[in-house]
Amino acid sequence: YSGVTTSEQLGFAAGNFALFFLLIGTHTKSLWRVLFGLGLLTLALNARAGAFFILPTLILWLTFFFRQRTGFWRAAGSAVIVVTAIFLLNFMLVRVIAEPQGVPFSNYSYTLYGLASGNKGWDQVIKDYPNVSEQEVMTVAIQKIRAEPSLFLRGMIGSLTDYFGPDRGAFTFGFPRSARLNLILWGLIVLGLIYSISKWREGLHSLTLAAFLGVISSIPLLPPIDSDGMRVYAATIPFSALWVANGISALSTWGRKLIIQSDGNDTGKATSSYSQKPALFFSV
Repeated sequence: YSGVTTSEQLGFAAGNFALFFLLIGTHTKSLWRVLFGLGLLTLALNARAGAFFILPTLILWLTFFFRQRTGFWRAAGSAVIVVTAIFLLNFMLVRVIAEPQGVPFSNYSYTLYGLASGNKGWDQVIKDYPNVSEQEVMTVAIQKIRAEPSLFLRGMIGSLTDYFGPDRGAFTFGFPRSARLNLILWGLIVLGLIYSISKWREGLHSLTLAAFLGVISSIPLLPPIDSDGMRVYAATIPFSALWVANGISALSTWGRKLIIQSDGNDTGKATSSYSQKPALFFSV
């Protein structure tokens, strides 16, 4: 979608900008920078709806990360106010310039019906109900879930499975149907997560883990089968790149530490510059 004027472009650009401020704010322990990054990410997700569950996980992360510096309730309240304000601004914008009968994110009802049908895609409701109106889709989707909850569960599991695969997965925005590359990228992510879990009290690592949990928890309700080159995840694609960069950084750190130990000069400084590495590899 590069070079095309769509909401994906604003979502992707704002998502990158958001991650920049989150990284800088974490490194400098600056609450206002992190809040600005959180606000930009909320804007990105309003521009191009996607993995919304990353917002509550980042709010929780921000609260615990800054609780000793600013106080628990001040950090939590500030984060909630920022996110809520962006949603309200978007709602007002829709009311001012959109059609009066328009409803924000209304087309998600099609996706929900596809999930309720066992991960069959957004157009399944049209196949089942050719004359259905957009206002009726949410009703029939809920009815479908109530009638066959096991099918809905199967759809969510299928959505998760697709995300990790090479055909519809996380990296099909740039590398579609490349099974070997997909395996390498996920291998790097796993290595990075293992390292971040071991250092979870540190800012960058806790941010990485929070973002990962936020996106992963969104997948069951955000099926890649409807993503069309992962464009639904446009706002959080930068975070996917950060996970990969984190894995490369972990490999670099471990490799350097092994070399130092083999030379008998281990001074404990092998990981001292780690906090800058993920940002460097992310930029590359």
